Amino acid sequence: MHSHDYVDNEVLHVTPVQLVCLLYAKAVEKLGQARVHLEAGRIPERSEAIGRVMEIVAELQGSLDPEQGGEIARDLDRLYIYIQERLVQANGEQTAEPIKESMRLMSTLLEGWKECRDSMDLPRVPAIPAESAQAGAVREWRL
Repeated sequence: MHSHDYVDNEVLHVTPVQLVCLLYAKAVEKLGQARVHLEAGRIPERSEAIGRVMEIVAELQGSLDPEQGGEIARDLDRLYIYIQERLVQANGEQTAEPIKESMRLMSTLLEGWKECRDSMDLPRVPAIPAESAQAGAVREWRL
């Protein structure tokens, strides 16, 4: 089985709550990579990692339903806008603090969603095999 098939299968067979957890976890992972690339002076790699996080945040933002989600959805929308702004700042100014702050925010959101998932007694989604996590192993829009 190709690694992208594994990821496709994983994403297609999870609940919305599990998918949100996957997206937050991937965003936190990519923010960690962005920070490492920033410290190493690898500008293209840092920019790519930040770009992936921005895609994930945009996907999360696009999934909000203000009518059903009410104030929580509006608050999340504002938070996602703020995170996007901080990521643009991190990329433009090549500074670590906006990356660190975005990572703290996304980690907090991830923990909240994990608690939600666990309270619903949903199974944990298995981790992507290490060989699948290598660069270029999954399709263009990567989790």
